[in-house]
Amino acid sequence: MITELLPCPEPGVYEDVPMEVYLRWDAISNTGLGYMLRSPAHYQAYLHEPSGDSEAQLIGRAAHMAILEPPRFEQTFYRIPKPDPHLFTNKDGSPSKNPANTSAYKEAVRAMADENPDKVGLKDELWEDVLRMRRSALLHPRLRKVIESTGRAELSIVWRDPKTGALCKCRLDWHTPTYAGGAIVDLKTTPDAAPWAFGGSANKWGYYRQGAMHSQGTREAGLPVAHFTFAAIEKKPAVLVGDEVMHGVVLYRLRDEDLSLGNEQVDYALALYAECKRTGEWPGYPTDVLDLTLPAWAGQDIERNAEELVA
Repeated sequence: MITELLPCPEPGVYEDVPMEVYLRWDAISNTGLGYMLRSPAHYQAYLHEPSGDSEAQLIGRAAHMAILEPPRFEQTFYRIPKPDPHLFTNKDGSPSKNPANTSAYKEAVRAMADENPDKVGLKDELWEDVLRMRRSALLHPRLRKVIESTGRAELSIVWRDPKTGALCKCRLDWHTPTYAGGAIVDLKTTPDAAPWAFGGSANKWGYYRQGAMHSQGTREAGLPVAHFTFAAIEKKPAVLVGDEVMHGVVLYRLRDEDLSLGNEQVDYALALYAECKRTGEWPGYPTDVLDLTLPAWAGQDIERNAEELVA
């Protein structure tokens, strides 16, 4: 658990920082700002959440490495092969219907873990998914051009916010100073990469705020950035390419107006964070009774439902 924060290094750009170390640096990140926007008390709880990978996070981390840092992927993960039913049999010698549950296979998996103490095991189907994601990403001509241009992966950046003095941090999946005046690529695995679906995810999870904060930090560190892009890669293969079903891939660029909206949120959340740091008080939700405000599109749904009833 992230129960003990580490002193954050001086403002600058840092390479090869383990993720578990970066997460514990005592500085505010975009993820932290997202919790601050719910309430400062949510942010404090986030600092003490378990930091282990869920399966979705594990796949995302593996896909990042496979696409952007192939040598590191091979150094970090190993493949757990499917059990052969003819090798893992029942007590009577017949092939097991569920060989993964046999004690012999479980022992073989434990032996592989012992042989790879510094690596993470990926089940065979997950391993195949990750490698297919890499092939799918490289089939996208523009994305391939960006990630094969001169650049660096997993850059950790520290800077002080000019307005509040708050110490901030971000971690770039990929930065290239040479492509189109400087570009950041953030890799997102998603159930649906179509514009209407991924746009909803961008709104729900504050991707525009992430783009704004990461762009700010990159500029403060003296690195060029003219574009912030998302490489949206579908988690499940669903696109036919030649004779193989591959993962859908779309490269999105954040518009200037969306980055401006993100900058407004970053400024507000950083001001709130700085005030909480100053006072030592991290309040939760308001205790007053609040009027509930429906989202702007709610009325449209109600009108459409009424029209359908009349029809």
